This record gives sequence, C-alpha cells and structure tokens, in this order.
Amino acid sequence: MKRYNIITTSITILLLLLGVRENYAQMVSSEFGANRVQYEKHKWMRYTSTNFAISYADKDEELAKFVLPVAEMDYVELTTLFEHQLRNRIEVIVYSDYSNFEQSNIGLERHIINKGGTTRLLAPKIQVYFNGDHQDLRRQIRKGIAESLIVRILFGTNLQEVVQNTFLMNLPQWFVQGIIGYASEEWGTKKDNELREALLSKTYTNFVELARKEPQLAGQSLFHFIAQEYGPSTVANLLYLTRINRSVENGFLYVFGNNFYNIVGTNWWNYYTNRYNSDAQNRRFPNKGELILDMPKDAIMQQLQLSPNGKQVVYVQHLDGKYKVIV
Repeated sequence: MKRYNIITTSITILLLLLGVRENYAQMVSSEFGANRVQYEKHKWMRYTSTNFAISYADKDEELAKFVLPVAEMDYVELTTLFEHQLRNRIEVIVYSDYSNFEQSNIGLERHIINKGGTTRLLAPKIQVYFNGDHQDLRRQIRKGIAESLIVRILFGTNLQEVVQNTFLMNLPQWFVQGIIGYASEEWGTKKDNELREALLSKTYTNFVELARKEPQLAGQSLFHFIAQEYGPSTVANLLYLTRINRSVENGFLYVFGNNFYNIVGTNWWNYYTNRYNSDAQNRRFPNKGELILDMPKDAIMQQLQLSPNGKQVVYVQHLDGKYKVIV
C-alpha cells in the first residue's frame, strides 16, 4: 500500500511538472491568436559563435557580420559586470529594417510582464533591426544581452528554478527597468539632467515618489549610485542576494547591512541633491541688459544655451542650408 502511494505521488508530481513546462513554453513562445501578417518570404541563414547563434535573411549577411563581433564584445563586458556566464548560446534574429521586424511572429509575448504594479521577466530571443544607425543597432544588441543575463541571474537556468522564482518573487518596475538601463547605457548628461530637474524642482521629495512615476530613471540612478559609491561588483552581489532571498529589501539588507529605505532615503538622496545643489551655487547669471549677436539678416538662430559661469552663450546658426555652432 505504501509503495502504491509513493508511485501514485511520483506520477502526479511528474504530470504537474510536465504541465508547468508546457504552460511555460506557451508563455515564452507566442500568444494565442496573435499572429502577424507576413508580406515577404526570406531564405534564412545562420552564424554561430562561442556565445551566439545569429539568424538572418540571406540578403543581410553583411549586417550579420557586423552584429556577431559586436555581440561578443558586449557579452564579455556584461558578463564581467554581472560576474555571471551563460551556459547556452543566445539566439539573435537580425532584420534589415523595421518593417521586416514588425512582420515577425517570433516573440510576440512581452519581454517584461507587468501585473498589479509588479514586474516579471521572461527570457525571449533577442530581435534587432537596422534603421540605418549602427549605434542604435549596437544599443539594441547590448540591451537584449543585458535582459538575457538578468533573467537568468534572477530566475535561474533550469525549469525548477524558473518556476519557483517566478511565482515567489515579484520585482518592482524600478528594479527591473533600472538594472537593464544601468547595464545597457552609461549614466550620461541626458539622464543626469533629467534627474537634476526632477530633484531640484521639488517635483519629487523622495525615491519612492520618483520610482512610482519614473521607474526607469529612478532605478538606473540608484544602480549608478551604488556602482560609483560601492563599486560595480556590489551591483552583481545585490542581484544575486535578491534572487537568493526573493526580496529586494532583503537583498539590500544583506549587501549593505542597512535598510533599503535608509539607503534610498539618505545615501542616494544626499549623493545627488548635494552634488546638484553645489553645481547650482557655482553658476553665475549675467547682469540685466540686452545681448546683441552679430548675425546675418537671413540667418536663423537655434538652441541658444548659457554657459554655467554666465560669461558665454552658444547657439546654432542656420544660413543657406549650412549650420554653424557659434560661441
């Protein structure tokens, strides 16, 4: 009797696991009834390397030759950043333009699923398209690799880990979008100015308010702060311990020995507001009066900007189809 119960229980568990596997496969492959109309047929080719498998239409071989070394280079940088290697090759599908990308039925599911204010990630194939800008193509590749790495770090690589972590860990949007932004692009002038304006204008009085309205900006600024103040390896440790504890708050507690709200309420806040206030105090504004610019009569002035010390202006002059930057 006991043996029968053990066998029955084992069969039941196996059927449940197979059912979960089937449902998960449906979830990450396509959405029911969401097929796209395809107007062109292509003969698809394939390149493989140590870490990637690149699929491309036969007419796009030169594009694939650009993507492969770039992907390998970004992979090395990102795996070093996160201190994590992938066991299997990453699938990359390359499209020569946006219209072909839009016709694809691959990966119709969302990369990031948002329900009830929390975010869960799925592990999709990386799809990129060329819009004439190689820098933008590079950005797409790097972002896709970052997403693939983060999915596996947080949710594991085998079926049991994925199912367990998916159901037990809900991640806030600022965490997911922030870590992807941190890995995909450097914290540049544009992002810094956005945060400066948000904090100095008193639009937001704390991190939680900013994260609620602008999760990507808040999260990326937090991971940038952590990397600058505690070192890039701390970011990797935070991801790992967040996964182990299935909680962002516990991840912060184990890494910093401090409460999450203390980190963002004091450390993060002071780091940025002190710097921005200091920059504002060093700015000088010109005395009242008119600024006379020596410009041709038919010229058009654009993008006038005042220098931080208030002593110079810079603008773009447009005349007869030519642009000049004048200080």
